[in-house]
Amino acid sequence: MLRKWRSGVGLIFSLGLALAIGGVASFGLGGGSVARAASPAFKVTLCHATDADNNPYTRNTVSFNSIADADDVNGHGDHTGPIWVAGDQAEKVKWGDIIPEYYYPTGVPGGSTFHYTGMNWTTEGQAIWNNACNIPKPTPPPTEKKAVVVSTTVFDATTKAVWAGTEAAPASAYDTARVVPPSVFPVPTGTVTYIFYSSGNCVSANALGTDHSTVTLAAGVVPNSNSESNLGAGSYSFKAIYSGDGNYNGKTSVCEPFSVTAVPPPTKTNVNVSTVVFDAATNKALIDLKLPAGGSVYDTSKVVAPSAIPAPTGTISYTFYENGTCAEDGTAVGTGLALGTNSSTKGPLEQGNYSFTATYSGDSHYNGKTSACEPFTVAPAQVTPTPSPTLTGGVEAATATPTGGVLAATGGSTPAQSFGLSLAALGLLAMIGGAFAWRRRAA
Repeated sequence: MLRKWRSGVGLIFSLGLALAIGGVASFGLGGGSVARAASPAFKVTLCHATDADNNPYTRNTVSFNSIADADDVNGHGDHTGPIWVAGDQAEKVKWGDIIPEYYYPTGVPGGSTFHYTGMNWTTEGQAIWNNACNIPKPTPPPTEKKAVVVSTTVFDATTKAVWAGTEAAPASAYDTARVVPPSVFPVPTGTVTYIFYSSGNCVSANALGTDHSTVTLAAGVVPNSNSESNLGAGSYSFKAIYSGDGNYNGKTSVCEPFSVTAVPPPTKTNVNVSTVVFDAATNKALIDLKLPAGGSVYDTSKVVAPSAIPAPTGTISYTFYENGTCAEDGTAVGTGLALGTNSSTKGPLEQGNYSFTATYSGDSHYNGKTSACEPFTVAPAQVTPTPSPTLTGGVEAATATPTGGVLAATGGSTPAQSFGLSLAALGLLAMIGGAFAWRRRAA
């Protein structure tokens, strides 16, 4: 009897030990039940599907066990189905939960991590989840924008008047623009960018990028562009580009060409250039344009304009000719001199004919001009008479003058000389009387 009792106790002990070991093994190797026991505090916020079409989701925050535990028949991981869509509920497939993707350590030795890939975690599902599980309202279609008209007008920056087309270089210009909507309201906003071109056809290759200017509309008014200055003769153009806004489409204006004319050459006036030849010895004008032989001369000039203002500027140049007609090549006797300056002196000059001219260079107001030929004559050398020697007895011989006259005898006479002269006179008278008497007798 005792032996049977001991055997029974041993069997019971063996069964208990086996159950104890099996329980420990089951506790350490129990699979999904480990995750539930290991992380009861981890929560996940999800969008739980309802049966109400007008409120298809509610926002719930649950333990991850209710999502990941395959043994939980009420787990959210089993609430499959597509994302809710509007329509007749009777014709729709039952929609499912929207559950985000997440990672969570399992607590199992070795550091393994539980990864849930999410349910209906698409772009649309995330939009609902991010909107507190409410269906986002559809984005309203964009308002249809209206067209505007963009016009431009070029202005003269100097006169502030509309460009006339007669502006001469160097000119300055700026552009203006208008943005005209189909109705008064709403008022256009946005910006306008002006582009300036160095051609008359708005060709992109000729766009002057550094001269673009962007302005902002104020109460619908477009400010002017920058001014373009120092424009030379040629063709140019502007274009204005409107950006558009929430009510109006953008728009580019038509090309606005304009031109700058060349500077017309100034109209010059004629002047009068006169000359006067001066005797270098006396610094006076020649009398009757004659100069004594061996003298020296210089020329003077005067430039006279039709009016006192503006006064002529420029230079004067002189030419000397060894003839009286300013023919052939002359000799420069002063080149590029200031107005009012005399020529250099020429001389001493021998007998002959000579002449001068003076040439005015002209300036921005007056044409150049050469004076008329200014001739003058150098007279032959004057002959000075040489005195004759005095005759013996005191009578000076008669001397011819340069004009053919006879100089009067000078000096006194002796008594003998006076007597001789008296006899000669008497003899002369006798000869005349005898000749007269002979003629009468012969008759």
